[in-house]
Amino acid sequence: MPLSSAEKVRIKYLILSVVGPIFGVRRGYLEAKRGDTAKRLGALKERYRDLATTARGFGRDMPSRSVSIVVPVYNELSHTLSCIAAIRKNTAELDYEIILVDDCSTDGTQAAFAQSRDLLYVRNEKNLGFIGSCNAGAKKARKTYICFLNNDTSVRPYWLSALVNTFELHENVGLAGSKLVYPDGRLQEAGGLVWEDGSAWNWGRFQDPHDPRYNYARHADFCSGASILLPRRLFESVGGFDTLYTPAYAEDVDLAFKVRALGLSTIYQPLSQVLHFEGVSSGTDTSQGIKKYQVENLVKLAARWAPALVGQGYSEDADRHCDRGVVGRILVVDQITPEPDRDAGSVALLEVCLALRDLGYKITFMPSSNLCDMPPYTDLLGALGMESVLLPWAKSVGDHLRDHGSSYDAVIVSRPDTWFEHIDDIRSLAPQAKIVYDACDLHFLRHQREAETVASASMQAKDELEIAKRAELDLIASADVGMVHSSAEKALVEQERPNARVVVVPIIHEPRGKGKPMEERSGIVFLGGYRHPPNVDAVEYYLSEIHPAVKEGIDEPVVFTAAGNAPPAAFEELASAEILVPGYVEDLEPLLYNARLMVAPLRYGAGVKGKILSAMAHGLPVVTTSIGAEGISDQDDMLVADDPKSFAEAVCRLYSDRELWHRLQGAGLAFLEKNTSCDVALRIMGGVLEQLGLPYLRWRVPEAAQPGGASNFGTPTYLSDVRALVGAGRRLLMDTDNIDLVILPDGVAAPQCDWTPIMAHRSGCTERLRAARSIVAIADAADEKATEALGRDLSTSLGADANCAVVFAPPRVTAGPRGYAIKAPFRDTEVQDIHLPFHESLGDHFNISTHTCSWHIDKSLTGFPSIAVLRIGA
Repeated sequence: MPLSSAEKVRIKYLILSVVGPIFGVRRGYLEAKRGDTAKRLGALKERYRDLATTARGFGRDMPSRSVSIVVPVYNELSHTLSCIAAIRKNTAELDYEIILVDDCSTDGTQAAFAQSRDLLYVRNEKNLGFIGSCNAGAKKARKTYICFLNNDTSVRPYWLSALVNTFELHENVGLAGSKLVYPDGRLQEAGGLVWEDGSAWNWGRFQDPHDPRYNYARHADFCSGASILLPRRLFESVGGFDTLYTPAYAEDVDLAFKVRALGLSTIYQPLSQVLHFEGVSSGTDTSQGIKKYQVENLVKLAARWAPALVGQGYSEDADRHCDRGVVGRILVVDQITPEPDRDAGSVALLEVCLALRDLGYKITFMPSSNLCDMPPYTDLLGALGMESVLLPWAKSVGDHLRDHGSSYDAVIVSRPDTWFEHIDDIRSLAPQAKIVYDACDLHFLRHQREAETVASASMQAKDELEIAKRAELDLIASADVGMVHSSAEKALVEQERPNARVVVVPIIHEPRGKGKPMEERSGIVFLGGYRHPPNVDAVEYYLSEIHPAVKEGIDEPVVFTAAGNAPPAAFEELASAEILVPGYVEDLEPLLYNARLMVAPLRYGAGVKGKILSAMAHGLPVVTTSIGAEGISDQDDMLVADDPKSFAEAVCRLYSDRELWHRLQGAGLAFLEKNTSCDVALRIMGGVLEQLGLPYLRWRVPEAAQPGGASNFGTPTYLSDVRALVGAGRRLLMDTDNIDLVILPDGVAAPQCDWTPIMAHRSGCTERLRAARSIVAIADAADEKATEALGRDLSTSLGADANCAVVFAPPRVTAGPRGYAIKAPFRDTEVQDIHLPFHESLGDHFNISTHTCSWHIDKSLTGFPSIAVLRIGA
């Protein structure tokens, strides 16, 4: 019998629920995959967002998380009632308003909603169509973001917060869209693609919505207007949905292209899930009714955005083109999915992946030991834009590489066990890929120190340790690049293997601020996962040999908290009013902001200790040992003591000395700002890619750390960097060395360059323009008068054999506590309206009859078509 896709999916998971556990597929995975989406998302809540703050945190200058939900309706009352009920049920965690726009319905919609107190009912005086209704509703909106939602939808739990989170978890987002699912369980859309011929696709249509290919946030050409969210101020500034596409269809694609023309990304967010009853109002037949405009408007779209469609590819190669905005692909293999709230190694690996993501790479992650879905950690990767390859879509690392090995530019392998298990498959099935080894810490060093500290090792054990040491050093030397987390580890590897290529990648921790002053804090804390033997030993050592002296040396009762996952039974037996063993702590901030100091009395171990960085990030001074301080301190950032007596004295002194306490707090925060910020990670990982000979989005790498960290909201700062814009013009002219003249907007300072062309402001460039043969001109797209004047100058003064590239700097979308604003590219003045595309709104100023003019959209800065460049050729 023929079966529908939904029935096939249900049968597949029914079989897996019986057979899967026999092969080690845990039942929780199967329950989540059987389609109980509401239950899964209900349990997930905002946990993945909290996890994302574990290392880097969110800026304190975030715009308000408030949303105006605009629902346009025309009849179909039953669907509208269901839609509004689902919003009310599944959106309680955010500040929101509902604006229901009734486009002259005749089925009782007015009677049902006109008197509603918990939504704003707007009835059009005449039928405006979908676009007109959306724009009418947007004029009533008052919140930070505006969300457009079809009335033939049913939203799932946390659908809206997942969209808002996208703006905080990703760089420079302009628009986010939901995963759309058909009522029968099939996927309708995981973001949209527009091909070079102007045709459009709903990516993933009719596929399994649980397939990993559709469950990570990714750059899309557009997201269907059935459920999209963007800053209200941005929507207003571009004029809303364009009436060129009246009454409906392609207006959502056009909006996404306008957003991308400002250097902002359009992101598909799979954790925002919406059931869509497609075609309820307009049907699905594109040959008649309103639906026929879908075909007609795509023709209009292709004509308008023709320069941006160059290089978009064709549907025959959809698997390669589905990830827009990326310059390459990297596979990351570790034993399990990173758990950043449980161990420092997970934080380190996650931050490496995020840096590579921000440099333009798609990250695919494989938890090789089980290939299992691990909520909420798998959801965290998906929300951050990383694909997880899991059962049953892959049976092993080798199985995945047999199908996809040729697509990877690099493979990162984490920990020795993972390397030895999978390196042969990686080298044979992905021979073109560069191989990076992530050490986490030097395992042999940790085991050697453990043997020396805990017990005397037998000769056999020493021989085994030496064999393990040689094997680990050999694998680091055999990788194209090895990553360690401290300069001490790097020096040790290079001493043993001089030819090894080793890079120090710090464990990234952004400073969180000072928190409470010393006088409002109390108690001593230790933090660590107790499946890691050095942490168990540290607590035992502290309680038996240090804490008694601390109690005697401090005049007040002192509570010691040994926090961390899986504490041994012996710890719990010691628990009392003065010794707390809370186990796993989901939210560390209250613990770290209330404690007066952290102790890390580690007697063995290796690598940088994430617990110490976490403490420093929260303004919590630390007392530790030389092992704990390794790779972090020059002893100006913390107190270091290696014997019980000195350690106890240091604890007592720091607990009571206000001047010392505040000095160490400030030194710790300054250390993180300089050495472990996200900007540092970008620079280091950019260097790693250079060593590997791989491309990356170079303008995303900051030249120096910005105090307080750079905001990731709004337009990228490098789109106001004249050097970056000049680079786009040079690339179009295919002339990197022989530019005669750079024309700058009046008032813009000439930048420092590694080459020395003549630079002139527009109002004083006429004579130089006549003599120049190769010219780059920067135009302020928000200043139409200046752009018109530039066009006149070029028309009258450009030499007959000259070539010129005019690069249009877009207005900037900025964000802060007061919300979003639109500003001129080189000035602090606000811009009310943005007329896009620039080749349409500003092109008439460049009618140069003596030269050939052609428009191009450069993507070298953002990874997707964004910067409008006019080439004027002889």
